[in-house]
Amino acid sequence: MRVTTKGQVTIPLEIRRELGVSAGDDVEFVRDGASVVVRKAMPEAESADALRRRIETWLDRFTGSADADATTDGILDVTRGGERRTSDPALSDNG
Repeated sequence: MRVTTKGQVTIPLEIRRELGVSAGDDVEFVRDGASVVVRKAMPEAESADALRRRIETWLDRFTGSADADATTDGILDVTRGGERRTSDPALSDNG
């Protein structure tokens, strides 16, 4: 494979298909010792935004408020569905 004066090479069709690379896609070159690996690049801005959305969605599950009068037992009942289990009989609902 020959490199053009602009530093361009043609990625063989079979490799483009295996990588899922199409015209307009970005690829990246990663050094691996004395070799270079070509792989399909994931746009950083998109991946960072997607990660941020997943984290925000996950955190939303834990966001809420409690009454000022809430007790530890009350909070545990709400967060654990009222089915607290403990090995300490003094802390169990049956003890």
